[in-house]
Formats: sequence, C-alpha cells, structure tokens
Amino acid sequence: MPKQTNGAAPTTAPPTLGAVRKRLEAHGYRPVSARWPFGEPVGPQDAPEVFLVAVPVYDISEDPVAVSCEGGLLKLVLQPAEDAVLGERVRAVLDKHQLTGGPVRVGSDDVRIFPLRFDGYDDFLRKDVLDGVVVLERAISYGQYGRRSARIPLDAEWSQGTLLDTPIDKLPQIDDERLGTLLRELEAIPWQLRVERRPPPRPSRLGFIGRSE
Repeated sequence: MPKQTNGAAPTTAPPTLGAVRKRLEAHGYRPVSARWPFGEPVGPQDAPEVFLVAVPVYDISEDPVAVSCEGGLLKLVLQPAEDAVLGERVRAVLDKHQLTGGPVRVGSDDVRIFPLRFDGYDDFLRKDVLDGVVVLERAISYGQYGRRSARIPLDAEWSQGTLLDTPIDKLPQIDDERLGTLLRELEAIPWQLRVERRPPPRPSRLGFIGRSE
C-alpha cells in the first residue's frame, strides 16, 4: 500500500494492479500498470513500431499500479523552486484556489503530485508554468505514435490520504474558467516579485541646484 505521512502505518511495498484494481475502479478511477507508458503489454504479433524489442505477454497483475488521467483527472505537479519566495507565492496561489486539500504524492525529491478532478473541455496535453515549477498534465504526446494519458503512480509517500480511500468526486475540482484564472495568476508572480525587489529610486540632486548656504 502507499505510505502515508498523516499518521497511518506506512509500508514499503507499492500496491500492485491486481491487488487494488477493483477498489480503484469503485472510486471512479482507471487503474493501469505503472510499468507500461503505452498501455498494456502486447504480444510480438501486435507490437507497435515503438517497441524496438518484442514484448512478451505476461500477467500484469503484479505490476505496480498507477491511475490514468483518462476520464476527468488532471495531474498537477509542483516542483521545488530555486527561489524560495517564488515557491511560497506559487503555493499560496494553489491554496487560494483550493487545489491542495486532497491527497498528495510526495516523491523522494520533494516533487508533489496533486490529483485533481477536471470538469472542463480544454483538450490540452500539458502546460508548463514558471519553467516547470508547476506542470498541469492530462496526456503525453509521443509524436507519430499518438498520445497516451498521463499517469499518477501510487507508490512513494502520500499525505492527506491516497487515491485508494478518496473517490474521484471528492478530489479538489477545477474547470476551464478556473484553470485560466490560475494560469494568469501563476504567470504574474515573477513580474510581481521584480516590482517588489526593484531598488528604491535614488534622491534627485536637482533640488540642490541653486541653493546657497
């Protein structure tokens, strides 16, 4: 099971697809193997050209599990920012839009993944904001091989619950309008910081010209 940092007893082994498939499906998710970014493994006779080596068919029930973003799920990735103040402002914007109150995957590199319920029509694949400090992802493009839905692995540590105990309709929600507002506010942060950090103007010496003691 995923390790939790909210008081639950942690374990080290990640959940397998076979062990939690039905539980995740009951919560409204589409569980998939975390090992195969192109979908389930296929036999040599069905292998697409992207597989340089034929993939044998095998039982994927023991594979680590992930959840596909196909069907109303949005993956919000928050990277640590080199500028600590910028990082604080970004988190404040995400908190303001109530996007951080649900389960969060915490990687060993402190990268945080917030699964969100997306109630919109914007068919974007991926949006990188502030040089990748924030990434919003629904799908991954593989060029001529098409696109595949982004995935959220259920390994690592989780805080504020996990997807195993949180139905999709209980996740923080965002739609097209709120997404547009969020992006504008995030992209405005560097400009706001530049204004705040601009040194004050030096006093003009013009006022001293012509003055006598």
